[in-house]
Amino acid sequence: MDSSTARTVAPCSTVGHPVDRLRAVHPEATDFEVAVAVTTDAGFRMPTIAIATAMADHDNVYAYRYDRPTIYKGRDLGAPHGAELPYVFATDSEIGRRLAGDYDPEFADVVNSMWRAFVTDGRPAHDWPRYPPATRSTMLLEPTGHQVWAATKGLA
Repeated sequence: MDSSTARTVAPCSTVGHPVDRLRAVHPEATDFEVAVAVTTDAGFRMPTIAIATAMADHDNVYAYRYDRPTIYKGRDLGAPHGAELPYVFATDSEIGRRLAGDYDPEFADVVNSMWRAFVTDGRPAHDWPRYPPATRSTMLLEPTGHQVWAATKGLA
């Protein structure tokens, strides 16, 4: 698999060297996929966890992870930063398709309803749990609906 067909490699535990941890969980991953996963963790996931953990002592925090792969012009781009925005705003446009790939209106309705509830009520819809640092409960947004997972399962 080359860089034009990258797939998402899920994060794993926090013990040991990041490359070794990823290789243990995903022995099939290419060097490119491991490099993308490690840099994504370093640049996005770990700083987000640090901020969410710090803020959870002071206010309600809700965390999510968006893993829907972006397929654009036949290329799997993984789930790039910002790819969830067309779904958050339920907007199908050329710019949105560049971020999110093919647009799924049913998935957009689910994601958009979560954000609308948060804006109006201060709590996202669909039983989205608060983020407790001990378990890192996080909403996983996926095309078949929504699912909650926790770090104690090795996924956050």
